[in-house]
Amino acid sequence: MNNLKWFNKFKNLEFGINLPSSIKEIKEVERIINFGFSEELIQLYLLMNGQNTREYTNQHLCYLLPMNEIKEIYISLDKNDFIPIVDYAFGCDYVGFIRNREGIFFYEGSLLYGEYYKAYDTIEDFFEWAYK
Repeated sequence: MNNLKWFNKFKNLEFGINLPSSIKEIKEVERIINFGFSEELIQLYLLMNGQNTREYTNQHLCYLLPMNEIKEIYISLDKNDFIPIVDYAFGCDYVGFIRNREGIFFYEGSLLYGEYYKAYDTIEDFFEWAYK
């Protein structure tokens, strides 16, 4: 991650960010979901533990999930291979990873009956698009 580039983009949004996560919390979530986050994403979560409101702006329809919500949504998916990172477009879609597949995926529809499609190569590519 280029210095604090992504943190500054989030910090300047019209809605709040949570206090930083800890390495211990990140590692615990990684253990529960059986998935390792990229170093860039870990760096972002060490600066902020997601956002603290779902009050989207017209320009930015993203809500970076806090660690506890990533864990809760993943558990509710009942062993699904999708790992959500961002709630996109007012709960209609999620953006995240699929275990053992490269890239960033959009998940459209209900979490029980949705469809996945690859959208970006990296989470940074997604943030670049979402917060341009």
